Amino acid sequence: MGLWACSALAVVLLQKLDLMSIDISSELQKIGIHSVFIPSDDPYEYWDDEKKEGRAIFSHKHAGELAGLGRIGQNALLFNKEYGNMFMLSSILTDAELEPDDLITEEYCRENCNLCIDNCPGNALGEFTMTQKACRPLSLIKNEKGFDLKGCFVCRQICPNNLGDERK
Repeated sequence: MGLWACSALAVVLLQKLDLMSIDISSELQKIGIHSVFIPSDDPYEYWDDEKKEGRAIFSHKHAGELAGLGRIGQNALLFNKEYGNMFMLSSILTDAELEPDDLITEEYCRENCNLCIDNCPGNALGEFTMTQKACRPLSLIKNEKGFDLKGCFVCRQICPNNLGDERK
């Protein structure tokens, strides 16, 4: 799949994910459960233009790890046993009392595997860290019309467990 097609698909999937989250939040409100959805890809609360570094108002991947959905791997992405790192998240905050899942303690990155770190075209990855200033020029690009596109997916693609834990 070409860069444009992959990027367009990611944008459509993020939009669909957000619409599903809005619908779920709305249905929760209808039955008296307070909730608010957090968009999958924005908004940023903090942005440092010099460092090209931002922090969203909410971290879906950290919330996902704390919710027992997976573990954050060496490429700073959330891994899930079933879907690898090839999934997207949005979140719904609620005041409902929910039964928590157990935290995942097993490591999904192979021992001594550095494929994502060694093959990052921007040298943006360190062990469990990502330098946004080095990643953003490759991962967020603009097309000729000025639309934002998702560019580089090397860290997702090269991972041996990118589509799920091969040991399962």
